[in-house]
Amino acid sequence: MTSWSNQVVRLQSISRARTIVLTGDGAGIGRSAALAQGGHGARIAILDRVPERIDAVTADVESAGGSALGIAADITDEKAVDAAIRQVANRWEGIDVLVNCAGIFDDLRPADRTSNELWNRVMAVNLIAAFC
Repeated sequence: MTSWSNQVVRLQSISRARTIVLTGDGAGIGRSAALAQGGHGARIAILDRVPERIDAVTADVESAGGSALGIAADITDEKAVDAAIRQVANRWEGIDVLVNCAGIFDDLRPADRTSNELWNRVMAVNLIAAFC
């Protein structure tokens, strides 16, 4: 089992039927966390920026026994995040848990060949968005 899989297993201790918002759960750790919690009957709000991934994970969460709400949102856009959180809270009367799994590692290259634009985008997604 990979080290991130161990973290997902730990997430399984979150009690059943909680409302969980996961960011970046269209792939990787976020997807695994969504499926694990869905399998325990949780209500999962799936926030990702790629609609096709959202649709696939939503279907998989529901197949696993959970309830899912897919929302396309760029987590670096505070207004989009606010709207998504309101949508989740209104649908399920609150939010119990937030798991920030969104992260990018786009166009990896040495620092001396990394543009300010790329650096700012990676920092916005990987660090700043978690505090919005």
